[in-house]
Amino acid sequence: MESIKAVFFKPDPQTQVRKCNALIRQNVRKLDRDIASLKAVENKTRNLIIAANKRAQRNPSQAKQAAQETRIFARELIRTRNTSRRLVTSKAQLQSVNMQVNEAFAVRKIEGSIKTSVGIMKDVNSLVRLPELMGTMRELSQELVKAGIIEEMVGIYDAGSVGGGR
Repeated sequence: MESIKAVFFKPDPQTQVRKCNALIRQNVRKLDRDIASLKAVENKTRNLIIAANKRAQRNPSQAKQAAQETRIFARELIRTRNTSRRLVTSKAQLQSVNMQVNEAFAVRKIEGSIKTSVGIMKDVNSLVRLPELMGTMRELSQELVKAGIIEEMVGIYDAGSVGGGR
């Protein structure tokens, strides 16, 4: 049923938003898990560096080997920190994408509302021209403005009249 519906109708915007948000949240959680595991590796590596340093101090005959191990562990620590930093940056960018996606869907929703407002305004304006309905339609348009249904259009008309008159 869904596949037939998908062929003939546009996808539901709310469903698309939920699907996009779910995908992004899933990837953010994966990045969080990766960052947490890297923090654990960083702590273990730091402890290994400390242990190698203590071993070198206790037994001077193993100092050379401990110094090599310390260097290896320090390189690993730097790699881990760089990877962690990249993952945190990726997470921030992914969250930014999430906000942009939500904004795009909100703009799309507002565009639909404005299209509806334009249709309502055209109908109201055509009825205002009839002498019998002039007062009623003016009242209706004022009520629609109060309700916020055609509020955007009033702002657009005001901006158009200011720019067009000069």
